[in-house]
Order: sequence, then C-alpha cells, then structure tokens
Amino acid sequence: MIEEDGIFSVGNDVGDSSTWNRDLVWRVASRIPIEYLFWETSDLASSVWLINSFGPDVNLIGGDEWLGGLAAFRAGAFYTRVAFFRDSSAIEKK
Repeated sequence: MIEEDGIFSVGNDVGDSSTWNRDLVWRVASRIPIEYLFWETSDLASSVWLINSFGPDVNLIGGDEWLGGLAAFRAGAFYTRVAFFRDSSAIEKK
C-alpha cells in the first residue's frame, strides 16, 4: 500500500494537483507491477488521475464518498469533463 502523504498531500491537507509528486508515482509503478500496488487517495482528483494514468483496474483505497462516480468512471460511463469530476470541492463540503 502506498500512502498518499508526500505524494498527493502534505500532512492532512490535500495538496493542489500542481504540487503532486507524479515522478515518485511513476518510479514506484515502473518497479512494482501495478496489480500489487494499492494507492491511498482521499480526494476525487487524485483518484481520477490514477485511473487515467494506470487504467480502470488500478487499486484504490479511499473513502466511500465517490464510490458510485468512480465505478461509473472506471466503466467508461463518465469523462473528466463531467461536472461531477471537475468540482470535487463541492462534494467535500457535504
């Protein structure tokens, strides 16, 4: 399991996508087969980025807030241009 601290967030604060450590993600994924990796995510943006980067079978560990939306996204029913995926801050406030 790859914890998100230092990759997608710092401490308990989810970082802006421009501060994510994408190089580290790719270095880890290039050395360990993706089916053995489990990525911790606490926000929708990082989950969608991992699915876009590694495909719909990437292993994610996170909250159940976006479970239905992520399942639909993995199945190809949604795209990132849909409002559900653009404004994750509105979901976090609920």
